[in-house]
Amino acid sequence: MVKDQEERHSKFKDIGSRRVDDLLHKIQLLSNLSNTSNYFYTEDEVNKMFRTIREELKKAEGSFRAKDNKFTFWLFSY
Repeated sequence: MVKDQEERHSKFKDIGSRRVDDLLHKIQLLSNLSNTSNYFYTEDEVNKMFRTIREELKKAEGSFRAKDNKFTFWLFSY
């Protein structure tokens, strides 16, 4: 049983590390859109974009924090 747990932990670390690296790279690419020489955007569009990202990030974090990892209804206050 301990070996299975170690294998699952190793798998978590390997996959998690890659996914975090990928996500950080995508965030860096997203920041490139702030260049007003190449793009036009409104403050409302930026607010919606980052609100959506924050909501999804809270959901992802909540899935790790939930005791039984079952579906949880979230209320977001902005």
